[in-house]
Amino acid sequence: MTDTVEKPVGVRPDEVHIRTRRYKRSRSPFGIAALILAVVVILLIVYPGGAMGARLASAFTSHSLADVFGASWFPGMIRDTVVVVGLSALIAVIIAAVLAWVNERTDARFRFSGVLPLVPLFIPTIAVGIGWVVLGDPTVGFLNGILKVILAPFHIAPTVNIYSYPGMIFLYVLCLVPYAYLPISAGFRNLDPSLEEASRTSGAGPWKALRTVSLPAIAPALVAGFVLVLIVGLSLYSIPVVIEDRPQIDIISVRIINAIRASYPPAYDVAILLSLVLLVVLVIVWLIQKRINRGGRFALSGARSAGSALTKLGAGRWVFRVIVIVYGLLSTVFPLAALIIVSFQSYWHADVFVGPWGILNYQQILFNDPIAVTAVKNSLVLGIVGGAITVLIAAILVIYARNKRDRIGRIADTVSKVPAAVPHAVLAVAFIFAFGGPPFNLGGTLLILGLAYFVTYLPYVSIAIEPSILAIHPSLEEASVMSGAGAGRTFRKIILPMAIPGVFAAWALVFVRVISDLEVSVLLGTGSTPVVGFVMLDVYDQGSVGIVATLALFMTVITAVVILIMLRLGQPRWRRSRPLKAARRTKPAR
Repeated sequence: MTDTVEKPVGVRPDEVHIRTRRYKRSRSPFGIAALILAVVVILLIVYPGGAMGARLASAFTSHSLADVFGASWFPGMIRDTVVVVGLSALIAVIIAAVLAWVNERTDARFRFSGVLPLVPLFIPTIAVGIGWVVLGDPTVGFLNGILKVILAPFHIAPTVNIYSYPGMIFLYVLCLVPYAYLPISAGFRNLDPSLEEASRTSGAGPWKALRTVSLPAIAPALVAGFVLVLIVGLSLYSIPVVIEDRPQIDIISVRIINAIRASYPPAYDVAILLSLVLLVVLVIVWLIQKRINRGGRFALSGARSAGSALTKLGAGRWVFRVIVIVYGLLSTVFPLAALIIVSFQSYWHADVFVGPWGILNYQQILFNDPIAVTAVKNSLVLGIVGGAITVLIAAILVIYARNKRDRIGRIADTVSKVPAAVPHAVLAVAFIFAFGGPPFNLGGTLLILGLAYFVTYLPYVSIAIEPSILAIHPSLEEASVMSGAGAGRTFRKIILPMAIPGVFAAWALVFVRVISDLEVSVLLGTGSTPVVGFVMLDVYDQGSVGIVATLALFMTVITAVVILIMLRLGQPRWRRSRPLKAARRTKPAR
């Protein structure tokens, strides 16, 4: 007996066949595995949130509220956080908008100008912070030593002090600009050039066109950039933790982590209530963003025409090229150069050119410190293996949500993006409550770190990989299914190879974030399961600046090598083989 399919009225036989094959495919091993993964992802996100909510209910007593919101330090913490994070976010958006405008809409761009604003994403944030501590310490900072020598004949003695409000805001801005640059540059890239051309035709100069046409037209991108840097800024721990003690600047992210890490017994109630403050602020910001985007009147974007002209800045383009280069120097070159110098110094002092020099710090890291070696191995495993698993699951969820279109698929797709709006420290606290104690008892293991990294960075991976997968035409998948291939083989042979650039880009992104993470690692890492962030902060607390600079530099080099390999492998096969073929064509005959 053969199965029969009743033909619906008005539907072609081939459509019935395709839909029947899709129905059978949903019950295939791949479909079942995708369903199980979707359910597991939902539980991994919802269960820690529920555990934290239950703990919040018990902590929400008049005694706990009085201890936190009535504490003498609470108003100062709110003031410092608003001043530092708010001003930093505003300045970062302005700088990112200028850099994006220069690179996308003017003739001031040059070969690497579009890459420079994104380079800090691939450097551990704590490396940038410690590099500028080495440069800007008021007593032994390299900048003060150099300025003292240069300006001594003029009897001028200025002092650069990184331990201050301006110093902390400066470091925040350096780290936040790339996050604002991503959506703003995309907004400029998609901006219909006819709007600017019409403005210039009517006699407006480049500045008036930028102020009255370009910026209002990309207002949603500007708002998105501000919200994104606000989320990242409120979550940032590596910058304030390395410089906040001396100027006595109190930041809420440091308070949350120190309530657990630096208190005995851990003050979980304080951490929970402060986390609630962060969540409330982010929800309010998100609602404001939605209201602005819904109520505003913005120009529609369009594809850039082939003949659209860039804004000509004349001699002023060199000014903006200098601005781009200066940002690259301040955010990358100067702090890394400081780390290189101090890593070869036997002890840290202000004179850059005076020894003794040596490789004792490198010997300590590579041969004499088993904890550091273990931390590097653990971080590499979590970044490479955990990143690969995160990318694979994200790709399966995207395919499942697109093809199934059922309730579980939609819920999994929505829930998987929720952690993007939650500070990393809050997620780490939730994992402590959910999995640190009974019945799981995963506290102090690499597994709880891996699960926390997975949930924390799954939204970023999903958002990064989704365009590459959704750009694959469904007809290719249907052709594979009709030729007899199962859903798993179609995913392995069709979907992944065609989405390979997005896959490796997302893998590189999660690898960098895991390697440079400090918020999750300092709360979930232990001496028995160390990771780089945990060890770097522990060594820095001991005052070993040379060791921590060496470790930060070592991880920066490893990160750069791995990222270059991933981006190389992520190129299409024809593009990877093109340089070799070109070399063969140009090779002179003997």
